[in-house]
Amino acid sequence: MENSNRYKIRVIACCAIVAALVCAGTFIRIHLPPVGHVNFGDAFILICVYCLQKPQISHIKHLNKSKLRVTDAEVLFALSGGLGSALCDLLTGYAHFALATLIIKSLVGLAAIKSVNVKLKVPLFTLAEIIMVAGYFIAEIFIYDLTYSVGAIFPNVLQGACAVIIALTVTAAVDRILKADK
Repeated sequence: MENSNRYKIRVIACCAIVAALVCAGTFIRIHLPPVGHVNFGDAFILICVYCLQKPQISHIKHLNKSKLRVTDAEVLFALSGGLGSALCDLLTGYAHFALATLIIKSLVGLAAIKSVNVKLKVPLFTLAEIIMVAGYFIAEIFIYDLTYSVGAIFPNVLQGACAVIIALTVTAAVDRILKADK
């Protein structure tokens, strides 16, 4: 029972840290008139989901070893990224995007869940950002209109590309540090 409670507490603590880091990362913005801004929240989601699968970082030793099955903890990590992004939308005047952001960014995290496998890291990070671009394209059609949504594709692609590059760079550094510590 004690180990089960410790596991749950660690998962909850990691989820809170992910949400806070993603919210803070989403605050870092580069404005691109006339269609909004690019932020670093996606990179934080990819990095956090990747790092939390490393027991040396999360101290959660019994995450799923399977290459295909996803554990509850991994799903919660991904949802925490969506929650952090949605919270930032609420805090910065984009409340009308909060629900869409929660769904889209959670899907970004879910797409990147098994990125701890080195061979899958680039394709999964890329897939995650394709989901982000497609998700916001659809959401912006409903929130604004098709013209605005088409105009927002480039900034979203730019944000996704930056997120993949930053996440690949940081996760490679994390891997080198963890390898050196062994």
